[in-house]
Amino acid sequence: MSIGDIALNIRALRKKRKLTLEEMAARTGVTKGCLSQVENQQSLPSVSLLYRLAEGLGVAPSELLHRKTPDPAYVFTPAGQGASQEHANPMGAWFELARDKRLKLMNPLMLEIPPQTALKREATRTDQFIYGIEGQVHVTLNQDEFMLAPGDSIYFAGHVAHDVANRADAAAKVLVIHATHATQAAG
Repeated sequence: MSIGDIALNIRALRKKRKLTLEEMAARTGVTKGCLSQVENQQSLPSVSLLYRLAEGLGVAPSELLHRKTPDPAYVFTPAGQGASQEHANPMGAWFELARDKRLKLMNPLMLEIPPQTALKREATRTDQFIYGIEGQVHVTLNQDEFMLAPGDSIYFAGHVAHDVANRADAAAKVLVIHATHATQAAG
């Protein structure tokens, strides 16, 4: 059992019952944002939350913990069909590109950044790679600033504090790949 198994089980049971996130939130008293984070493997639910979700889905909590299918060796995401996370991100719209692969070492995301948008981030625990696709994105690592144009990329260790900004009057798009497990900072 992994966080991916739990997330996929919750999503599959919710969809099987034809419940929207809003309807599930009303049944469980859990916010739509919290449900989305759980279903998208961004948050591991507590035991009490598992019980509330199980009750809302009409199943025993153990049903949420079982691995129902083997993890696929590969996943294909057709253009425009990445899972959207627009409501959960003040930076813009995130699109998960390998959502159905549970046991993975990296998480690829497409980020569409609206014009004149900035996100100040503290250091994280995982390494990140950003590749420019459309527009120009400014990435600040500690005190150093880099401007990513289409085709440019930057890789940085998780312990480096970073900001990402689109200062242009047009939207920008980047591919972000981050490690799924904490990385150890070098020296």
